[in-house]
Amino acid sequence: EMRIQQILINILTNALKYTNTGKVSLTVEMLEKIDNTLSLHFSIKDTGIGIKEEDQDVLFEAFRRVDLANTRAIEGTGLGLTITTKLLKLMGSSLNLHSIYGLGSDFYFTLKQEIIDHEEIGEFQKGFQEITVEDTYHEHFIAPDANILVIDDNNLNLLVFKGLLKNSQMNIVTASSGSEALGIILNNYFDIVFMDHLMPKMDGIETLKIIQNDTRLNVNAPIIIALTANAVVGAKEIYLQAGFTDYLQKPISGQILENVIKSYLPASKVQNVTKIEISNNVEEVSNTADTLLNQKMGIELCAGDRNFYYEVLKAFVETHFIDSLNTCLDTQDFKTYQVVVHGVKSSAKSIGAIPLSELALDLELALKERNDIEYIKNNHETIIFKIKEIEDIITSLLNS
Repeated sequence: EMRIQQILINILTNALKYTNTGKVSLTVEMLEKIDNTLSLHFSIKDTGIGIKEEDQDVLFEAFRRVDLANTRAIEGTGLGLTITTKLLKLMGSSLNLHSIYGLGSDFYFTLKQEIIDHEEIGEFQKGFQEITVEDTYHEHFIAPDANILVIDDNNLNLLVFKGLLKNSQMNIVTASSGSEALGIILNNYFDIVFMDHLMPKMDGIETLKIIQNDTRLNVNAPIIIALTANAVVGAKEIYLQAGFTDYLQKPISGQILENVIKSYLPASKVQNVTKIEISNNVEEVSNTADTLLNQKMGIELCAGDRNFYYEVLKAFVETHFIDSLNTCLDTQDFKTYQVVVHGVKSSAKSIGAIPLSELALDLELALKERNDIEYIKNNHETIIFKIKEIEDIITSLLNS
């Protein structure tokens, strides 16, 4: 599922970049069904500028940009479609293209999928209408007697977590490593512990096992919820089997976070209150998403608080991702490189820097799934350039 989502997002993003008027449509249909296998046909059509016939053969090559006279102002590395074609090849498929220059394009592919559940999913349009954009999140409860511990090696993630709950009156303690968290937990009582999975030296699962096996905690072992940026099918089951009580996906949704906290806190500690109103500056930002840094998305992820968003942007720059990645490459420490680029992925997504987040994901998977060191070396300067690009935009925003 994650791979199919990545493929579709890559193609849709590409279609949106090159479509100024008209529409972009995604169609999914079943071509045939044999026993427990079916063929799904995906088509992404746009009414954009189209692609010249002589350019179509080189379109899927890495870092290639075609029709530069008309596309020079459009941001992008040219990696999206290259990654997509490689993923589809690994899945036994291929990316096809039908395009008429000046009229638009149709990217399409077919995937064979195993049917694991014959129950109908339901009417898509009805389900889509129910997933409406809610009001910007604000806390609907206070819990002054609740104690929460958040463990994450990324300071930006800790800042976002605390910012989402700043009006809840909870006592929120933070730790930046598993070893630091162990000392805190042994000497303090916490109702809930939120713990990042991928951390250097001692990861979340290793830290969890030590806590669970420590007899000094006895009956006071806290509820421990995993935090992860890995959005894969079956992730919840994996974390539950590892011993976590639950799991949350990053970047964290304020409303989902509230629901989880309220479901695990003792009812006696939760006081429901009227929605807390704060200044909402989301509409002050243009609804036209910047291709590099979508400020509107970032502000919405920061509870609609523009000032808080700027704090998060400042924290992104102060995390010094470039220095960390350069050091890892110089020392050939690719285990830590994977951890750092994982942090870039989630942090970039938290501030609305989606292209950077996707590039970081690509490098993370190159190490995690293929241990492709050569790929990292070949693309290291690209991600350094992209991080610097975002940092320059942030600096300009903060100084304006």
